[in-house]
Amino acid sequence: MLDITARNVNFAYPEALWRMKILGVEADSRNGRVRRFPGPVATTYMNPTERMLLNPRRDANPFFHIFEGVWMLAGRNDTWTLGLFNQNIGQFSDDGATFHGAYGHRWRHHFGHDQILWAIETLKADPNSRRVVLQMFDPVVDQYTRQDAKDIPCNVSIFFEVDRARLNMTVTNRSNDMIWGCYGANAVHMSMLMEFVANALDLTVGHYVQFSNNLHIYERHFDLLERIDDVTTHVEDTDPHVPITRAGNYMDDLYELERWSTFTPNHWEYDNPYVIYVLEPMLKAWSYYKRDDKMGALESCELIGDSEVREACYQWLLRRKWRTQR
Repeated sequence: MLDITARNVNFAYPEALWRMKILGVEADSRNGRVRRFPGPVATTYMNPTERMLLNPRRDANPFFHIFEGVWMLAGRNDTWTLGLFNQNIGQFSDDGATFHGAYGHRWRHHFGHDQILWAIETLKADPNSRRVVLQMFDPVVDQYTRQDAKDIPCNVSIFFEVDRARLNMTVTNRSNDMIWGCYGANAVHMSMLMEFVANALDLTVGHYVQFSNNLHIYERHFDLLERIDDVTTHVEDTDPHVPITRAGNYMDDLYELERWSTFTPNHWEYDNPYVIYVLEPMLKAWSYYKRDDKMGALESCELIGDSEVREACYQWLLRRKWRTQR
């Protein structure tokens, strides 16, 4: 098994590209030709809250990734919400209205109980427990009743473990696209879940292991293997880190994330600092972007209270082709 250990996703991503270029073998897949590692890969992030991939050639959309992470924590599975930030996301839905394998819905509703709250309460009662497992793959619906669904979960289970006041997390994945999945969406979404659980338990965020049984790159991204040196280093967070939730307020904060994730006009006032100082200015910047107001979008980015997220949003907006230059 191959091991990639790095400070964060910005160091893991180019390392994985180099190793794929050297070790990868071509193969067929359900979605066309791929280049894959000959065995499983374990990527370990030592600082998983440094979650934004800043590589300009990859051009990861920080708005979509962060908002989808909140959408997951809120337990949603609707296509309408994500369609506001990714117009092509609906192609992964069977009925155009919901996603069969939405991770957040699996975490909080699909199995008949809220696995996130269960994990928090279990580890509060017994920090030494090794039985805290969140399931995403359902053998009944994913192997039998809905085996032809478009979005059978690729990430299948999550393990949490407390180690000397630190929360560690391992995510197991059956089939992982390293460009859009592993070092893009997964690094953001899973670390947001990890941080939420750690904050709720008043623990430090430890290391996050992403175990990919089949880590591959699709043919449409083969060109990324030819210019691996074109990378951007991570951004030191010069601002006080804004927690996704607070130890004594995680129930209220989760409710606020649920309410905010509707993305509908409202006059609610929020208490969750993450909503106030990260999500609200991000949403404002996105709104200006959709109206083709470059200056409004960039100025709104300046209000984001997290250095890494602010830089990721700012640089992504600068790379866009604007019709006007207001």
